[in-house]
Amino acid sequence: MTHSFDVQIAEKYGVNAAIIFQNIYYWCEHNRDNGRNEHDGLFWTYNSRKAFAELFPYLSERQIKTALDKLVEDGLIAVGCFNDDNRDRTLWYAVTKVGYCILQNRDLHMAEMSNANSENVRPLPDNKPQIENPDINESGARAQEPFSPPTVDEAQAYADSIGYTGFNAEAFVNHYAAKGWRVSGSPMMDWRAMVRVWRARDGQFTQARAAPANPALDYQQRDYNAEDWDAWFAESERRMAELYGGTG
Repeated sequence: MTHSFDVQIAEKYGVNAAIIFQNIYYWCEHNRDNGRNEHDGLFWTYNSRKAFAELFPYLSERQIKTALDKLVEDGLIAVGCFNDDNRDRTLWYAVTKVGYCILQNRDLHMAEMSNANSENVRPLPDNKPQIENPDINESGARAQEPFSPPTVDEAQAYADSIGYTGFNAEAFVNHYAAKGWRVSGSPMMDWRAMVRVWRARDGQFTQARAAPANPALDYQQRDYNAEDWDAWFAESERRMAELYGGTG
């Protein structure tokens, strides 16, 4: 079996990420050609990290997770969960507009390099059927409307529509508004995809924090501020006074 990857993606995101991205891109395009797995205007493929590890035996599950997280954080792929069984937590992946743009720029760069050495540049063969669809742009990606940040109500409504319980829409909007609606330094392309990222991560966190066997370890971690510590010390001093008749 031969695995390939895009050199430009490997230079910027690492070889592991480039290999996995190429696999996701191939299957998303395969599903596009067959009209399968279309959700939210994108064509998706799905795989577990264990399945990826079997497909790429030279990568560990940890390396695969790191590569996938990098691709998601930098906006090359979107992550979702469209399984019929709600208990199935297998994640789905789709190439985003950013990912397609990177590939499109690569093809343009290759053509320019060839043109520098030859006056006759033969166009790349197009083996895909011609689809007359104004919603599909030249890169093969579905055309997207210009990005518009959501309101709190819009973000909450979308989370409710995909069954994302416990979503804090206000925290989501404030978090990315503070970042100028950028992800890893790049402009956000699809806020709905980021809501799905939050849902997927919350699901993984919930599984990782399943109730332990030892009841003594069954607690919820929280962040404490200065007021919390002052209250704790005051309560401790009160209890000391009750036990010993004073604080000394």
